[in-house]
Formats: sequence, structure tokens, C-alpha cells
Amino acid sequence: MITQYSTSYASPSADIQNIVANSVSLLDKYVLVQTGDNEYTALIKNIASKEIEQIKISRTTVSGYTNRYVVDREIVKDFSWNIPYEYYAYSNCGFGKSLDIPAYQGALTYGVTALTTLVFFAVIFKGALFKCLDRERR
Repeated sequence: MITQYSTSYASPSADIQNIVANSVSLLDKYVLVQTGDNEYTALIKNIASKEIEQIKISRTTVSGYTNRYVVDREIVKDFSWNIPYEYYAYSNCGFGKSLDIPAYQGALTYGVTALTTLVFFAVIFKGALFKCLDRERR
């Protein structure tokens, strides 16, 4: 279970959003939210395998200077959350904002390519491959 950080509210940066978006597959469910000071957590549930991946992105501060970001991935058993302020959350579970998932554009591209190829073959090989396009002989 992840709980939204309520001391200060911030949306994840574009880099954090991109790291999570690259981990989401076509039919996955996901939730991304700030869970601590300089810490963001995402839960990604694979619908087919029922596996839940937790991605925790955090950075540490040492004497006023910010260190590098650290990305930790682990498999967890619980796909639940407590998010009272959905304006600062990203998900495709019916609340918050949505991420721009690269897998969605890939699926659309392959689908359009397949349809274009099918139409191309229908036009070139009219009656040979597609009997419905064969001209009626008199």
C-alpha cells in the first residue's frame, strides 16, 4: 500500500513520469504519487500475470546539497493506495491525471501499419486474395 505524502504537495517531474511510463505495458494498471519528502512511488499491476511492481524513486539530501536520484524496483503483493488529493496523482484507475505511455503509441502504429498493408494487398491482388473484390464476369 502506498500513501500520499501530505506535508507538501508536488507532482512528479517529467523525468520521473517518463521512468514510470516506460515500465507500463499495454494493459497494465498504474498509480504514481509522491510518498515522502523527495520520494515518489508507482505501483504497476500487470493484468495478465497479476504481478505488481513497485517503483520507488527518491533522492537524498546531505548538508543542503541534493544527491542523485535512486530508482528501486521490487515485486509487491498489494495493489492499494491512500490518495486524498488526486490532483497530484497519476493513474489509469479512474482518478488523477494520466501518463503518456509509449506502449500505446506503439500499438496504434502497428495497428495502422497492419491495416495499410491489408488494404495494399487488397488493391494489388483484388480477386486472387480477396474473392469479395473480384469483378463479376459476364
